[in-house]
Amino acid sequence: MSDADAVAVATKTLGELIQRPLAIPEYQRRYCWGSEQVALLLADIEQQFKPLDADKRDAQPAPLFLGTLILHQEAATAATPVQDACLVDGQQRCLTLVLLLHALGMNGPAVEKLLQGQFTDSQSQQSLAANFAHIKRFLTTEPGIRLQAGKQELLYKLQFVVISITSIDQAFAFFDSQNTSGKRLSDFDLLKARHLRAVVSDDSVGIGCSHLWEAYEQQKVGNGQRLAYFLTEQILARTRIRQRGKKVDDLQLVKEFAVQLPKPDPAAKGPKTIQLSPPTAVSFYRDWQVRYEGCQAGADAFTFTTQENRDARIQLKETDLQRLPLQLHQPLLGGEQFFFISANTPSCISSISRWILLRTS
Repeated sequence: MSDADAVAVATKTLGELIQRPLAIPEYQRRYCWGSEQVALLLADIEQQFKPLDADKRDAQPAPLFLGTLILHQEAATAATPVQDACLVDGQQRCLTLVLLLHALGMNGPAVEKLLQGQFTDSQSQQSLAANFAHIKRFLTTEPGIRLQAGKQELLYKLQFVVISITSIDQAFAFFDSQNTSGKRLSDFDLLKARHLRAVVSDDSVGIGCSHLWEAYEQQKVGNGQRLAYFLTEQILARTRIRQRGKKVDDLQLVKEFAVQLPKPDPAAKGPKTIQLSPPTAVSFYRDWQVRYEGCQAGADAFTFTTQENRDARIQLKETDLQRLPLQLHQPLLGGEQFFFISANTPSCISSISRWILLRTS
């Protein structure tokens, strides 16, 4: 293994962890822990502060092990200073512990950094507010008062196994293998993380795709099911697999929407481009530059430009996803295409949404 792909594994206490600036990357899912998960965590912590029986007072209770955290941090170079470590796995636990530490008046670089994070979707905001209120109520109970009295002990009584990885691909490989407890990510939820890290345009486009996906996921059908899942799995994925003459029983979402990266072109100059349809000799279908206007939200925040005739330099610009040259069966080269084709399938989302609501209401 090269130094560029280094992996470090160590046991860290909560006190050591909060001395390290942590960040939540754009590809992470929303904060979705509810009161049940928070109550279970507080109950586990509460056990560390229960009064010991007389015959056990000389014994030191074992630290509370809170599982594995996976951090991704690019190796520092002369040109690139040390960056914050990104939470690839452990976001839900860490954010909940940050709420607890904040309620206890305890701070550190990680606490301050995570508290300053931007949570743009309403579900994360509501969950954070509700869970903070839950923790504040807990601290008024007898167990909570005991915890407040010994709050400094939290810093060494809570421990994690921290896997620090410099390669983002290896970080996600670890994430997939470790994702076996807590609120498990479904294959559908994993699509966002996998395709965001495959965005080839630039970082701002990745942020825009994340916002597009969040807005897409917030839509519901009549029975409360996520419209995003219904359209992606029931319509897009099943139609694609049927077009290849295969049975829908063979459908595997992660395999159907496998991450594919275009071959690098060492001769290419200027901004990176993506293909919006299968390879063709017609330039209109190739080499689209994508920009994301960060001040906007939704599908209309993207601008797509291409040149139909390179010699005459006729530039085409499009801002409407529904008018892009996307095809249902095309290979998805680059992470952007998964988000664009998902949000654009079927071409008229509102009409299909009304039909679904009528069928499920």
